[in-house]
Formats: sequence, C-alpha cells, structure tokens
Amino acid sequence: MKVNRGRKLPRIRFEVVILSLGILIQIYSIGRTFVLPSIGLMRDTRNLSAQDRSAVIAFGDRYADYFTWVRDNTPQEAVLLIPPSELDEIMGHVGMMQFYFIPRRISNCSRSQSWDECVRLQRGEDTYILAINDFPPNSGLEETYSFLRFDGNWGLYLPNPGFAP
Repeated sequence: MKVNRGRKLPRIRFEVVILSLGILIQIYSIGRTFVLPSIGLMRDTRNLSAQDRSAVIAFGDRYADYFTWVRDNTPQEAVLLIPPSELDEIMGHVGMMQFYFIPRRISNCSRSQSWDECVRLQRGEDTYILAINDFPPNSGLEETYSFLRFDGNWGLYLPNPGFAP
C-alpha cells in the first residue's frame, strides 16, 4: 500500500502556523502585562534600601512611604504596638513588621486581651502605636498619646513627653 504524504503536508503547515501565532500572542501578552512592568519596577527601585524596595514591590508605594515615615518618626529603641492581623494582614504581621522597623521592638495584643487591657499593660514612654483605619479604638489615648497624621486615616500615636506609665 502506498501512502501519499503530499496531502498531509499542507495541513501540518497550517496547524504549525496557527500554533505559532498563538504562542506569539501569548508571549506578547505576558511581556506587556508582566515582564515590562516588572523591569520598570526594578529600574525605579534600584536606588532604594532593601526595606523600601521590598515594601514597594510587595505592597505598593503607600505602605513603603508609611514604613519610612514611621521609621523617621520613632526612635530606634521604640516599641511599636501594631494592629491585630484581622484588621490588616500586612501591618498586623509581627515578622514582617520586625523586618521593616528593625531595630525597633514589635508588640501586639493577644486575641484574649481587650484593647484597654493591652494598652494598659504595654504603654510606656517608649511605646508608639501604629494607627490605621479603625485601629486603635479611640478609648482615652488622648491623655497619654499625641496623634501624628500620615495621610487619610493612617498615622502614629506618640507618647506625650513626661508621660509616666
């Protein structure tokens, strides 16, 4: 029996062309959507510190700017009281906050503690409180802390000078 290969050759070429076009469209799409923006982000962040660069890449400019602002407005020996992770998964994560605010000590409230009890136990002359959205609950902080606004509803509670815990 004789096989005629001449008839199948044009069909294979057509399938190869269609497959090649599909691959080229995918490469273009991935390059335009992911690769080029990533190259631009790497170029734009190359002069930043490791902390700032990782914050911009992982969380965006607002978080990176806030982290820098908090570092600029707190002493290195400060204790930072962070929100619970239920309110903000990024700023409520002790390990991540320790990376971004090192050498400052990070503290948080346990789930079993009320906010008032947590502040009463952790407050002090060197304790600063990150303020984001609905954290901390407004419960008499004005007596012992001053609020410094970053933007919108983010800021930092600083202990009042001469405050005795």
